[in-house]
Amino acid sequence: MRHQIEETKILAHNGRMWGITAVAGLRGMAYIGFITVLPLYLADELGLKLIEGEGGFENLFYRGSLIGLLVLVGIFASPVMGYLSDRYSRKLVLVPGMGVLAVLTFLMASLGDTLTGMTILLAGLGLFLYSDQPILTASAMDIVREGTAATTLGMMSTSRFIFSAVSPIIAGALYTINPDNLFYYTTTLYVAAIVILLFIRLPNATPPVHTEGGHQDHGHQHAHASEEAAVPQHRRR
Repeated sequence: MRHQIEETKILAHNGRMWGITAVAGLRGMAYIGFITVLPLYLADELGLKLIEGEGGFENLFYRGSLIGLLVLVGIFASPVMGYLSDRYSRKLVLVPGMGVLAVLTFLMASLGDTLTGMTILLAGLGLFLYSDQPILTASAMDIVREGTAATTLGMMSTSRFIFSAVSPIIAGALYTINPDNLFYYTTTLYVAAIVILLFIRLPNATPPVHTEGGHQDHGHQHAHASEEAAVPQHRRR
């Protein structure tokens, strides 16, 4: 327990960890605010309202399909983005991915007022909307020491929950002023997350190494083993 408390104190003084936590919070804030108010925009601006009589079911189907498109595209995109971040660099995937999210969200203000335009933009958004959260978590795991994984995940989850809790209120208030404010608000959060991420030094990706037995091993595993070997026996316990 003493060792765990010491490791947690070290984690609390890790500036890079606080940076990743802030990025995760802003990213969660952007997602929750956007996905909460988006159905209102689809109903009010695209006319996809649930109304009695002919056309009501079709409108509900189109609205649900547009939101489901984000998830469908993300199912196939997330493993690919995760592999690229493992193979090359976390930041090399995260920064351009969030940049694309910011651009596409910003374009929704001018091009998202038609069903065709919104469909294309949401499909592009799905490529990165769900894939960067696991990569952010993996980035945090790359930074922290062994024995603090649960603490790290707790910090990131708390950040996401706190930021996300207020986001729908802000997004909803801005939407009542002007529906396009939803997209400007979300874009601003993405840009803020990108700026913070650019100043965080993330560990370089270590490509898998094939051993004589044909198994894959990773450089960071060897590094952990070396660090553990350097720790005195009484601290390991």
